[in-house]
Amino acid sequence: MVYFSQLLLWFMVFVLFPAVPAIECNTAQIYAFRAPGINYFAIDCSDPNHVRIQHYNANLAAQRWTIQCGSTTNLFYLVNVINGYVLNVNRTAPHYAIVSEKDGSLWQQWEIPSDTFVNEAIRSSLAINGSSSTAGPALFLSTAAQIWEFIKL
Repeated sequence: MVYFSQLLLWFMVFVLFPAVPAIECNTAQIYAFRAPGINYFAIDCSDPNHVRIQHYNANLAAQRWTIQCGSTTNLFYLVNVINGYVLNVNRTAPHYAIVSEKDGSLWQQWEIPSDTFVNEAIRSSLAINGSSSTAGPALFLSTAAQIWEFIKL
């Protein structure tokens, strides 16, 4: 016989708090962040002044990122390998993602609750424009959570 407490525990473990990827502050581990189902776009920093989405290419250095510890245990910096810039939110147009030198602000720190990125300053998720079917500057912040694959390289 299944008791209410057992059902509640099952609900909490598998629905409310599902397993999250093991995210560590490890600058030696390199990742690519790819969006499944949307032409397999990846977060790309080929242009040192902008962050864009481009078709995923495991050999492209501009799509390689490391994860560094942020100001608390649940916050992280996403650092591009090719230029050392961190993923950031444009403070004058806060719905757009950019890259810049690390300054320690919450605009540059991200929670990674499962398979998405949530910016700490504006509490929005990193997303690809749903109507975007071509590569380019379609990376923005939204209340809808974009699913990202964390590919270890």
